[in-house]
Amino acid sequence: MRKINFDDLIAYFYIFFVLCGIGFFVYRFYIENHFIPISEILSDPIKYQGKEVAVKGTIIDAKYKVSKWGKEYAVYVLSDGTGAIKIFAYHDPDDIDIYNWGG
Repeated sequence: MRKINFDDLIAYFYIFFVLCGIGFFVYRFYIENHFIPISEILSDPIKYQGKEVAVKGTIIDAKYKVSKWGKEYAVYVLSDGTGAIKIFAYHDPDDIDIYNWGG
């Protein structure tokens, strides 16, 4: 088995940081800027039915409820300035302090 010397270790760290930088660049300048406007989803909902989409906006309303089976969930209204949609999400019991359920 080959021992790793100090120069190899520095090279591995350098490669690691370069790859992290590339990953950050891809996220920051490609993925983050490819949100779909809500108005586009509303104009052709069949096109997006059953597909995962990325939207960005402000939550303008939130209702927290418990189903008749005891499962906590929330209904949010998300607006991006071009339109607004309702988003349904189940609640994670570990995040109860964040969501302030029942308050």
